[in-house]
Amino acid sequence: MKVRRTLAVILAVFAVGAGAVFFFREAIIGLWLERHLAAMISEATGAEVGLRDVSWRDGVLTAGHGELTGGRLPFERLEVGRLHAAVSWEQLLEPLARPLAVEIGEAELVLRKEGPSQAGADGVILPDLDLLVARLTVRTSDEQSWILRDTAARAVRTGDAWSLSARGGKLERAGLTPLGLERVSAEHRGSFWNIGGFALRDGPDGALAGSATNEGGAWSGEFSWQDIDAARILPGGAGTHFSGKLSGDATLREGVLRGQCKVAGASLDQAPQMVQMASLFVGENWDRVPWDVFRFAFTRQPDGRVEFEKLEAVSPKGIALHGAGHYAPDSLAADLQLGVSAENRPWLVAFVPSIFRAQKSGYFWTTVRVGGTPEAPVEDLTTRLVTAAATVPAAAAVEAAAEIPGAAVDTATDLLRSLIGR
Repeated sequence: MKVRRTLAVILAVFAVGAGAVFFFREAIIGLWLERHLAAMISEATGAEVGLRDVSWRDGVLTAGHGELTGGRLPFERLEVGRLHAAVSWEQLLEPLARPLAVEIGEAELVLRKEGPSQAGADGVILPDLDLLVARLTVRTSDEQSWILRDTAARAVRTGDAWSLSARGGKLERAGLTPLGLERVSAEHRGSFWNIGGFALRDGPDGALAGSATNEGGAWSGEFSWQDIDAARILPGGAGTHFSGKLSGDATLREGVLRGQCKVAGASLDQAPQMVQMASLFVGENWDRVPWDVFRFAFTRQPDGRVEFEKLEAVSPKGIALHGAGHYAPDSLAADLQLGVSAENRPWLVAFVPSIFRAQKSGYFWTTVRVGGTPEAPVEDLTTRLVTAAATVPAAAAVEAAAEIPGAAVDTATDLLRSLIGR
């Protein structure tokens, strides 16, 4: 009798245990899967792995949240949410041993500061993968760098090679209007990257496209752009004085970007030197100087130094500008030739040589030298303008304009006297 009771208790315990396992089997399997998968992925990549809300039902593995940090992967951190993968029961034991097709609702990828080409994934043991991400964000840990946000992406791994593509979303940087991403495609193997092509939008009309490769840390590529807002390119506060839409093309070799650019609808607004010079010409306003022609060639060095040459600019205000120079984070220099049209301005000859050094092609020309730093630029034109306005004799200007008959000479005399305060 006692034996029967003991047996009954044992059977009851087993029944309760079996019932508990049956009713809580999904939670138990999920807990086991979280630990099992995290351990396998960590062993394969060397990364710290965290998984939450993992479950498996009817051949579908799901995870509410996952995170990979560090290790031998070519990125600093990967965070995913709403992951789904078709996995058989047998494959749960070794999910990394077979090809996987995975769908991810959202993901954030944080790249290493030194760039993907410097962080290979040697030693990473992963299966062939086909990843679909509905909403992907890619950024670096430097908050001032570009951020690719909310793009739809696909990544396919075959052997040790990755094939990547994305559409939609936007490219952001602090202080600038976001660029829209049309498309991008790329391939990655070890330290080699090949960006087969990309296309970006800047507002309704602007576009930027190109291709690039990176092998061993050195990028090369070809790029072209159409109607890009000048504010995206200009350093510091230069965008407050200059506006327009840029079009051009460039090539990148060994970190050096060389190209040519033209500006449509260019305008120089409230530039102190232009306003000061206009004060010499009664009745003329140079607060805003539009340009019919504005083009130049440029070279950007790996250290951020930008050199420009072959600058040609012509304004309907009767102004022309030629020259070359450079901009760097700690220095600024330019040697420019500023021309003012002689048409309807016969008295300009009176300011030779105090301001203008020569007359050529219908313009009086003066040299403008710029130096200093981006934070504290200096130039030599303003001082010469002030000196000239105070010292040019009125008689000299009238004599230079003597070929103008009658009242025009009197007008020139009165004008010069008003300019120099005599």
